[in-house]
Amino acid sequence: MLSSENKYHVTISFNQRIEGILLSLVNGILETVYTGVAEQLSLELPVGIYKLRAKFIDYMQEYPLIIDENKNFRLDFDYPSVAPILSFRTTHEYFHGNCEYFSKFTTEKEEKANPSLLFFGAKYDKDKFQNVIMEKLLSNYSVINSDNETLSQFDSVNAKFSNDYGWLAFSTKLQNGQYFLKWNNESECRIFPFYIFDNYQTQFFIRYSTLPDFENCFFFYTKKMCFSVDAEEYLVLDKILFAFKDYSNYKLLTEKDISIIQQHPYLVTLIHILQSELSEKLDCEDCEHLLLPDLILLSDNPNEIENDELLPVISSVMNKYSYNKKNKKVSFKPASLIDRTIDHVRYDLFWNNFSKIDNTIDWLDLYSKFINKSDLFPVSKSDNQIVKLGKRVANKFAKANKDTIEVRLNSLIGKIQVENFESNINETFNSIGDVSEIADKLNLPPTKVLRNYETYKGIYDKLK
Repeated sequence: MLSSENKYHVTISFNQRIEGILLSLVNGILETVYTGVAEQLSLELPVGIYKLRAKFIDYMQEYPLIIDENKNFRLDFDYPSVAPILSFRTTHEYFHGNCEYFSKFTTEKEEKANPSLLFFGAKYDKDKFQNVIMEKLLSNYSVINSDNETLSQFDSVNAKFSNDYGWLAFSTKLQNGQYFLKWNNESECRIFPFYIFDNYQTQFFIRYSTLPDFENCFFFYTKKMCFSVDAEEYLVLDKILFAFKDYSNYKLLTEKDISIIQQHPYLVTLIHILQSELSEKLDCEDCEHLLLPDLILLSDNPNEIENDELLPVISSVMNKYSYNKKNKKVSFKPASLIDRTIDHVRYDLFWNNFSKIDNTIDWLDLYSKFINKSDLFPVSKSDNQIVKLGKRVANKFAKANKDTIEVRLNSLIGKIQVENFESNINETFNSIGDVSEIADKLNLPPTKVLRNYETYKGIYDKLK
């Protein structure tokens, strides 16, 4: 062992203020000198070459260190933050300064009132990705309503941008309710549901390398009604999203993180949703939360939701609500918004998004093909064998009349609201061949099976 006089005093710290960095220091023969969670280190080390590894959430960075005298290392941690916060390499002042400004004044016209929606996009590096021209990206984005009507198409008049520095911003004032952020290029489309709430600003952040980084884009709902470069809640959101990816990452939340969560109702809501899958609880039960539709849909009785045109914002909730039905019954109305998007949902990222909102009139011919051949007496799984046999025999000699067919068809495309909706609509599906059996076996919504019958029929036949 080397004597103390052959050691040097070394301090290691970071220019960025960030809690929860896992540090690991190894020497030249790969012996671990230190490992643990710390924001700075103060060590006595022998002369030599060392490697410091710093990890935060799922980002890791390495630094070679040469120790030949007493040294004070002040390092940059280049975490690729999507929101332009806390002086990371990707969050220069030309990003956070403009983001802050347009969170306070709309890009459409400079009003005194804060905008209720802020969109901010930027390159990860302004000097790279020369093919990404911010002005040209504007035409990819629009805000639409549930009727697929465009409310705002981003352009050089209603949005702000800098091609030189690689950022774009759009902010506006919207009434409370549900909206959609639509991104569309020549071959691909994404549609994100979002909400406007009283006294909250809805924020969307996205970064660009060669392509838009949809994997790491995110929404934030803040009562501050603006963006701040010093805000730590966006990093805490990153930790929460990391826990959604793998529940074991839940333990990465520190006491400081929990105190920040308790101050932000949106983060409290995400914790409630996360904890619906966990036995471990954080101290957030009595904290103010944001009433996203996701919380209602996760309740024991999702049919209590008052407006069947509301969509969850989180993809896992969308999946759980629309597929994993305990009683295998239709839990949403045919032709409702969830039904109009369910065929096009994309589950490749945390946020609920889809590529299309169908027009129900487009289903008319397809549904008619099945409904015109539907049985007069629907055969239900709950029927006993004698009743089933009797119905099947009767159906060989009698078919549904014109009025019955019309009611069934109209109920599927949302043209009329029938009484006793759930029993009536399930009778409709039970009257159409093996649609109910396929839906039950594959755990799919019957309407989705109906619209993609040949595909799911093939899968179902192989499983029998």
